[in-house]
Amino acid sequence: MKSRILTIALLFIFSMSFAQEAEKLSDIPAGYQFVKAGINFSTTKQGDNKTNNFSVLPVYGMFVAKNVSVALGIGYNHSKSEFNNTTTSENNGVTFIGLARQYKHIAAPFYIFLQQDLYYSSSKDKISNIDTKGFGAGISPGFNYFFSDHISADITYGRLGFDSSKPDGGTSADTFGLKVDMFAMTFGLLYSW
Repeated sequence: MKSRILTIALLFIFSMSFAQEAEKLSDIPAGYQFVKAGINFSTTKQGDNKTNNFSVLPVYGMFVAKNVSVALGIGYNHSKSEFNNTTTSENNGVTFIGLARQYKHIAAPFYIFLQQDLYYSSSKDKISNIDTKGFGAGISPGFNYFFSDHISADITYGRLGFDSSKPDGGTSADTFGLKVDMFAMTFGLLYSW
């Protein structure tokens, strides 16, 4: 218990020392650049079914106006499903994404933002030899915390959007919806200059 309290206290002191450096950021100027990378890994097992997922999505962005950023990313994803130790599907794919954010300064070092996304994805199943293409667009709210002038963390929560995917020779699966649960939350770390 003492080690948990000590860890929390050290994290608080550490973040407050960074926050004092970041307090001078009230508006994020045009020309400010950033990179971030999203990495996801999951394993699901239910009875004899097992699914592994892995994805990585590096993103480069730039503020094109005060508190307005645009970003581009290209990512890789891999998923594999098994039933009774036999592979039933194995997908490798690529995703291209464009993002735009409008930030609003709340109080040093906090910002809220509204993010718009537009993506295109393509994947191929090694087992069935079927290609699947997808695209989508959405809007997500979030907030950003600047630890310093160069390091920040962001959280997006939920998404209102449209997504579509279509396998070769198959029918399109289209979804329009609003996600606002704990599973629709994403975290990211950014390095800015």
